[in-house]
Amino acid sequence: MKYEITCSICGKPAARIKSFLVDGEMQDVCAKCLGISESGGVKTSGILTRGAFRIRSEAVKHEGDTLPAHVYDKMSRKMVPNPDFANRFTNNAEQFYTESEAKKQGMPKLAEHITTLKKNKIEHKKKERAKALFEGNQTAGVKKQLDKLGIKK
Repeated sequence: MKYEITCSICGKPAARIKSFLVDGEMQDVCAKCLGISESGGVKTSGILTRGAFRIRSEAVKHEGDTLPAHVYDKMSRKMVPNPDFANRFTNNAEQFYTESEAKKQGMPKLAEHITTLKKNKIEHKKKERAKALFEGNQTAGVKKQLDKLGIKK
């Protein structure tokens, strides 16, 4: 570890230097010469450490993950949709907002988008159910599925 400041008494570089008035002059004195411990940790010059830099850069990179879906409106004293969240996560809007909620907040395009997402979801479920339905009893249905897959009993 390289230190830039040296003690004016012993001349050795130190992590922690204190400035004191010694014999009418200001001198930089290390903790050893003062007889105190350095239990306060290593002094840094305001530069981010490697771990702190990583944490801050990841926080900026993933800032959308910490956005709340609703924010508190002090005027109405109610939770209202967060427009930043709505703009960032429009494909998942139907999970967090209702159409009326979006319309009240002045987001008519979002309300239309929520309606289309819900319709698409319902249509997808109908298609999946249609694939699973079969005529007759359960045994006939299983045989039909096995025939589709090319598996013979």
